[in-house]
Parts: sequence; C-alpha cells; structure tokens
Amino acid sequence: MKKSLFQLAFTGLLAITAKAAPDPAWYPQTADYTHLHWAEGFPGSIPGAPWRRVIETGRFAFVLDTDTLQIP
Repeated sequence: MKKSLFQLAFTGLLAITAKAAPDPAWYPQTADYTHLHWAEGFPGSIPGAPWRRVIETGRFAFVLDTDTLQIP
C-alpha cells in the first residue's frame, strides 16, 4: 500500500523528535540567576551609601567601587 508524502514526512518527524530528547543536565538549575544592584541602595537617593555595584549569581558575587573603580 502506498503512503502519502505527508504520512512519510510526519512519520520521519516523529522519529527525529523521539530520538532528540534534551539532556536534563542542560536544564536551568537553581543556581542559574544573576542580579546587579547597589550594595546599600542607590547613593544618589540614600545619603551616605557607598558607590558600590554588586554582581551576584548563584555561584559567585563581585563588588566594584564605582567611585574609585577598585575592588574592595
């Protein structure tokens, strides 16, 4: 019995997608996030707050004093 071109293409597509299941190791993890914020609030709004920017992820944090461009 002959199969139509659509049936052949659909069957092939199903076979490809069934074999190409994603690896769970590549799924987003709980540590996959990033925040950028001022250490003690924005210095222009909060008197006495240091000009320090913080980059924080689920794995590390980095602080930069933007007034002196040094790492404290």
